[in-house]
Amino acid sequence: MEELVPVFSKISNPVVFEHYAKQLASELDISENTVFSMLEKGKSSKSEEFPEFEDFGQKFPLKDRKIEGYLISLLLKSPVEKSKEIIKKINKEDFLNENLSEIFEKLEDYIKDRKSDINVKAFTNKFEDEQKNLISELYMWDSEEDTENNEFPKNLEKELEEVAERLKKDSIRKQLKKLSESIKIAEIEKEEDELERLTKKFEKLSKSLL
Repeated sequence: MEELVPVFSKISNPVVFEHYAKQLASELDISENTVFSMLEKGKSSKSEEFPEFEDFGQKFPLKDRKIEGYLISLLLKSPVEKSKEIIKKINKEDFLNENLSEIFEKLEDYIKDRKSDINVKAFTNKFEDEQKNLISELYMWDSEEDTENNEFPKNLEKELEEVAERLKKDSIRKQLKKLSESIKIAEIEKEEDELERLTKKFEKLSKSLL
């Protein structure tokens, strides 16, 4: 069990996790509760793949930034029509962080019928303290840029497009990984109809990465 805990800590799909945990309990002839307790303890001790946002106020190169937060930052500062264009390509489900998913959803609603650029102060006031502080930190990213430079708005829009595309592709890859795990379960359980449905969904989603 102790040797297998690190292996199980890497399983992100709860269906796959439960399936193999039950098999393990049967093989070792111990209770499922004992197995789940040990394996869950191993998962909780694993370092988080997406840490909290204490570092949002710092200056990082793009590749090191939390891309979900950086996208929100760019949306807040871009011309409203460009933000509308990008938001149509993204879903709140593409965000792993719940706070950022909520902020994105409210931002989508906020700019839906808006004609002028985003009033960050007015938008921020729609939130409670924790999210309000997060939005303020996100908005401060790249605040030292020379906004009087005529090239800056153009560069900002280009960067927004690139970040949105990267976020979307990351989200699709995560969905494909979960689908792949579900396909393995369907194969093990010999569920032909479910296997066919999942395989078609996987193929369709894969094409969107091309």
